[in-house]
Amino acid sequence: MKRLNMVLPKQALPGASHHALLKTDGNATVIGQVQPHRSMAYMPFGHSLSHEGASAFGGEHRADGIYMLGNGRRAYLCSLMRFAMPDRLGPFRSPDRHTYAYCLADPINRLDRNGDYSFWKIARRMWRSISHSSPSAAETRPPVTSTAKFVSTPITKITRLGKEAFAWKNDQGLHLLAHGNRKGVGIRGKLRSPSFLVKEIQDRIDGQFSALHLYSCKAGIGNPSYLQRLANKLKRPVYGSSNIVFTFPAPGYLEEIYSDLRLDGKVINESFDLPGWKLSYSAENWKLFSPK
Repeated sequence: MKRLNMVLPKQALPGASHHALLKTDGNATVIGQVQPHRSMAYMPFGHSLSHEGASAFGGEHRADGIYMLGNGRRAYLCSLMRFAMPDRLGPFRSPDRHTYAYCLADPINRLDRNGDYSFWKIARRMWRSISHSSPSAAETRPPVTSTAKFVSTPITKITRLGKEAFAWKNDQGLHLLAHGNRKGVGIRGKLRSPSFLVKEIQDRIDGQFSALHLYSCKAGIGNPSYLQRLANKLKRPVYGSSNIVFTFPAPGYLEEIYSDLRLDGKVINESFDLPGWKLSYSAENWKLFSPK
């Protein structure tokens, strides 16, 4: 049994043949044994040289330095300070988050009992993306809805434009997925201008498409916005949002797939196929920007 702020009857530590009372802290971490008296200490990420018992850091079962969190869902390697497998909710992470990170790399203030990404963090980000903000006087933002709406579009042959920047075409037009903000789209480590993006499309992708769909955060903010300037340069309609854009798969997830396929020799000229895949994206404030 695991209870917070209580002394638990547990199997004694290694070397003892009897049962004993174990002392725990507020997070159920085993910090000592009552009789005979014995203390345990841990590094911030749960590594300990003094304890290898059935219950240890966070009250979780540990064996050979491995915690199986979430009833065995994910193996946490405390000595390496990371999980052995990626987070199944990894596509919701932001660019600065790693799918193998434990407690969002903050074990002092957080505790991970099931090995999953924080649903509260996802909820907070979704709320920020649909709630009112305070843009500068030079920016304008249309009213936003209060209900998340996700739509999907087929993914065809993908061209990698740079790290975590991808493009593909289907019947709806050209689709470009990349990190960014109202100042630009992130390609090869820099926020790129509309002129750069148009040249990149001309150099890397067949120019036969009816419209561009840009999955990049807050590109619709400003007067004129990045999306409007891009439509003017491209001389084609451009679709995008002034909100934070959530996608599945996320750019980082596609980057991992690209890396795996490249190792398998399935990437040719920075292009690869994902048959049957679709991109799902949050469509709050999704608007059409026509060229002027």
